[in-house]
Order: sequence, then structure tokens, then C-alpha cells
Amino acid sequence: MSESLAKPESRDPLADALLGQFLSDPIRRRILEQSRRPILEHVQDWEQWMAGRDTAKHVTDTGRRVRLLIELTGASRFADLTPALIQSALARLAEHPRRYKTRTRTYSCSGRGRRRAPGASRRRFPAGDVATSPAFKHWVSEVRASEVGAGASMDCCPHPAPFNILDGNTSGCVAGAAPAMTAAGARTTAGRTARGASTRNHYLGSLRAFCHFVVSDYRAEYDPSFSARPVNERLDVRRPRRAMSKDELLRLITAATMGPPICGIPGSERALGYLLAATCGLRSREIQTLRLICIHADGVGDHHLVIEACYSKHRRRDVVPLRDDVAFILARWLRDYAAAKEAAGEPLFRRPKSNAMRSLRADLAAAGLPYLDSRGYADFHALRHTFISRLFDEARASQPEVQALARHLDSRMTARYAHAREDSMRSRIEQVESLDLVNVRWSPNVG
Repeated sequence: MSESLAKPESRDPLADALLGQFLSDPIRRRILEQSRRPILEHVQDWEQWMAGRDTAKHVTDTGRRVRLLIELTGASRFADLTPALIQSALARLAEHPRRYKTRTRTYSCSGRGRRRAPGASRRRFPAGDVATSPAFKHWVSEVRASEVGAGASMDCCPHPAPFNILDGNTSGCVAGAAPAMTAAGARTTAGRTARGASTRNHYLGSLRAFCHFVVSDYRAEYDPSFSARPVNERLDVRRPRRAMSKDELLRLITAATMGPPICGIPGSERALGYLLAATCGLRSREIQTLRLICIHADGVGDHHLVIEACYSKHRRRDVVPLRDDVAFILARWLRDYAAAKEAAGEPLFRRPKSNAMRSLRADLAAAGLPYLDSRGYADFHALRHTFISRLFDEARASQPEVQALARHLDSRMTARYAHAREDSMRSRIEQVESLDLVNVRWSPNVG
């Protein structure tokens, strides 16, 4: 046997010291043990950790996004995730097929959807195609044929008399026929299979939250999503929203007040929801969670609404100021209907469960307003865009004031909600001092 084989190998004392320190460190040992677990087990632990502090919908949505991104990366353990894999998965996510559920609903002449009895036949209509439903055509024909809005069908309304929120009168609706219905107002958008830039950024945000949990819980040493870059949302805007003018808001509220119940929701309730969104900037979910204890609309001055932290988007308690005229209308409406709603166990403001946009699109069509035009969509969240844009354009509010009223944590988010009107921009250009171009002699170029 040679001498080289018989001689023991020499080891570095510094390496031995580092190895001993690594094995004796409990955090290092935990990271080493957790790195051997499958990545989906970490996802399950993260979902259980979120279940005690977030809503069930938030836990389900974020977990679904993280699982899909992990599937696209092909990683089996957390250590397999790299910034390059995450960036590639975001690119593949744009063309990953989405699953859509086909929903159908039958309509009655009163505008309320009912379930089909076993064995009964019915005619099917797509849930989003409101303008072609028999209920909507029946309503438009009745309103056009009458000179007073009280001629509309109100047989599904749980209250005996309609409520006019424009003048606080409970004896009838506003006089005048509804404007003509336009086909563009009830336009149905086709579903897309590709995910937009904003959706992919939501997926990246969910993955970053998961990676932050893994690192902060001493399951890994580094965060692979830290170097991943979000997608530029300005290059792929899928749903641009527009700010409505004062005339358009008045027409929408008037049409909703004159309209029949949709999914059992009276027109006055829908119109008051539009009014709160356009004058207070409330989101749809915040309006649905309002209770009597949260509304302070009585008395003189200091009218406000309280959004509890559990219902707020950023999970903090908000106090939203309320205009005096809106507070008067809201107080009158609550005196007439709040007691009946509390006795029935219903919330103050409801939302159609089958198709939340069906009632708004029907009211837009009755008001003669398009749901989609060159400026963008006029969905419910567009009313919040209208609120912020009017603060800048009409109230001349400063950026910090608008950000506080909009309850945004970042001023850049407030800027995304502001829309400049074309007539306002034209007037600003005309206000610039003239260059006195009358005396300038223009001659053709001589070559």
C-alpha cells in the first residue's frame, strides 16, 4: 500500500469550526430541515396561518394564485424557486387558459330571476345580456308608454310605494319618460383566455407574500421573488374606466329611481348606492356592509359614515364625510325602509348574487348611457373614479386632500383614478397667453 493512501487526509480547522457552528445553531438546523419538505406543504401551512387573520375569500384566491405559479415553475421544493423561473412563469401565465363557468338565468316580467321547477321547461338567456331579456324589454316598453315613472312594474318590490331619492318624496317617482335604450349600453364583453398585466401582478404579489412568510418563519434563507419584476400595466390595460359627468350621474340616478326591481332590489335602493359611491367614493363591498350604527346622517353638520376595519380594504377603521344634501336623502330613506329591512334580517344595501353588473347595466341602458365607449367602462367602480376626478376638477382639492378622502395609502394610486375632462383641458389651453401671431407673415419655403 502506498504512503499516500495510508496518510490520513488533513482537514481545515476553520471549516470544522464553521461546520460545528452551523450544526449548533437552531435556526440553521430548522432551515435545513424545512428545506427538505415539499413546497406545497409550505403553501398549506401559509394558508392555515392566513385563515386566522384574513377572510376566507382572500385565503382561497391567494392560495390558488400561488399554486398555479408554482405549477408553472415546475418547482418541487422551495429551494428550486429562482427569480428567472418566476419571471418565466409570469410570462407563461399570460397565455395560460382560464376556466369560465357558463351561467344562465330565466327572467320574469317583473325583472326578477327565478329558479326552474323540476321538469319544467324554460327559455334560456345569458346572464350578462340584459337588454335582450323579456323583463328588460317589458320594463322599457312600459316606461316609454307612460309619462310618469309610477307606471313601471313594481310587483316584486317589498315596499308599497316607490321612493324618489331626488326630492325625498315617497308618494311617487320623478315625472318624465326614461331615455331611449342604446345597444352599446348593454354590450356584453367577451371573455378572454389570456391574463392581463394587472392580473399577473396580483399573482406576483401573492407569491411575494408566500415567500415572505417562508423566510420570516425560518424555512428558507433568501426570498427568490425579491428580484422578480412586475409587468408594466400601462402597456396592457384590459378594463379602462371612465369618469362620468354630472349630467350622466343625474340621468343614471333618475333611471334607477324610476326602474322596476331587479333581483328583488328596488330602484331607490340601487340609486342610493350609486349616489353614495359617486359622492363619498365608497366601494361596492363597503356599501353592502353598511349598518344603521355606521350611518350618522341625523342632526345638523358632522354627517359621516363609519367603515369598520373588518370591512375596509386596507383593514383599518375609516370615517367618511357625508354631504349635507346626501345625508338628508339618506336619513329620509332610512326612516322609511330601515325598520322593515331590520325586521326581515336584510342588509340596508343589497347586491344581485347571480350577476352583480346586471342591475347597473340595465339602469345605464334605461338612462341612454353606453356601458362601454371610447373613454372606457362605466361599471360600479367607475363611480369611484368619478368621485376622485370631480374632487380634482370641480372642488380644486389638493393631492393630499384627495388622497385622504379616497383613503389611498399611495399617491400614485390616487393619480390613476383621476381623469381630466376634454373641455377642461381645452379651456386650459385657451387660457395660455397668445403669441400674437396675426402680424407674422407666413411664406412658403424656398428650396
